[in-house]
Amino acid sequence: MSNPTANWEKVGDRFYRKVKLYDAIFDQELELENHIIAGAPYGGALLGQADSPHQRGEPVLEAELETEAKNRSGIKDQYEAWAGQKMNGCLSLPRTVRSEATTIFKGAEEHKVKACRFWPTGFVAILSNNHLVAVTYHGDPRPKLLAVPPEDEVHSWAVIPPAHTLSRSVEVLLAIGQTIYVVDPSEAEDRVLPNGPFTQISVSPNGLYVTLYTEDGMVWVITSDFQQKIGEYESKAKTPPKDLQWCGNDAVLLVWEDEVHLIGPNGASLRYYFDGWVHLLPDVDGVRLITNEVCEFLQKVPDCTDDVFRLGSTSPASVLLDAVDQLEKQSPKADENIRLIRSNLPDAVGTCVQAAGQEFDVHWQKQLFKAASFGKSILDLYSSDDFVDMCEAIRILNAVRDYKIGLPISYDQYRRLGSERLIKRLINRHEYLLAIRLSEFLRLPANKIHVHWASQKVRNSAADEETICDTVVRKLD
Repeated sequence: MSNPTANWEKVGDRFYRKVKLYDAIFDQELELENHIIAGAPYGGALLGQADSPHQRGEPVLEAELETEAKNRSGIKDQYEAWAGQKMNGCLSLPRTVRSEATTIFKGAEEHKVKACRFWPTGFVAILSNNHLVAVTYHGDPRPKLLAVPPEDEVHSWAVIPPAHTLSRSVEVLLAIGQTIYVVDPSEAEDRVLPNGPFTQISVSPNGLYVTLYTEDGMVWVITSDFQQKIGEYESKAKTPPKDLQWCGNDAVLLVWEDEVHLIGPNGASLRYYFDGWVHLLPDVDGVRLITNEVCEFLQKVPDCTDDVFRLGSTSPASVLLDAVDQLEKQSPKADENIRLIRSNLPDAVGTCVQAAGQEFDVHWQKQLFKAASFGKSILDLYSSDDFVDMCEAIRILNAVRDYKIGLPISYDQYRRLGSERLIKRLINRHEYLLAIRLSEFLRLPANKIHVHWASQKVRNSAADEETICDTVVRKLD
């Protein structure tokens, strides 16, 4: 039995944990340092492409194409259009962005697309003349030219999605010269920041904060309206980081090949060291860390988990969990614990249920559910809806997290993605059996699963038409 706090590390007044998801995910001979690795959000598929002049071409690591985004220029793009819906879009030579064979920006032939930044429903492309073209919705691509910024060199750039801006229009942050320009459809405003140039920019998932990395190794964390400086950190590194990403909305990660710095509130920091090159794949509630040997998930320890498992915790949920342990030992202390928290028992049950959803370890999921079940059995009035819903969610999450499926989605990610889009991901991966079983479990129609299977059977089978027809009909009867 593992200690649930064994992988916790304290950063300032908060704890962060690094959860191992999978082992040996890549061939040892694959040189990850020579590849760009991108990941679909919500624990989705990885896409890798060689990042050397003689290797550039088709991606060599590719699992699912819910939305494909490729840039053969070797510039690191944020391929974050992967949002659970299928969009057959790509960036490819001759640098014309297309969706469903429709040219989105025709001017890209003259001024080449240098890079793109995506958010769940749209993206922005920067051209070689620094002009910015935005598409706010993939399903109805209507390219719009943003305000024209200066033509000087862009050191780094990032996007704040429309959902997180006051104007409800996309805003683009461009590091030009010593300052930052904020570009929207109406103007390109100089924020007159000192201490530039800024070689890395990253926006928090909630759009409220921005991280800037300077040439002299300083990290600034400021509000996205550039009105307040939240904190700073001196990396003392002589070389710039390979990547900078947010870990949820509370911390920032810097990576140098095999070394990762986690920067928490008020400049508190922590360092992780790995045996090989590390790639960061950010998500809404944490970051996946990818090496040749392992895939891990780094996140702030959820409040409910901290409440239950923190060393020395005397919270009602922690006492309830201990009561179950004492009950299994047939100790009278179990009854004593219950009397101690009797007035707070409903809250303790709720916290144990929520903490079970945040666990990746099946043993601790079971222990927390045992504690919640024990607690609610004592209560005269308690609605079991949350308990039942969480049990259902955990069964689904454990099924898709299995290494044979390879979807290491967290509970918070699952809530955002939704069960229907999760099933769609399984369909795209041709995991038809599991998709059907989940549909039956959730009482959802399975028509689309059968249609997708049949279409793939017809498209990929080498048999004659009559044999294929008989196979499909027999399967669907």
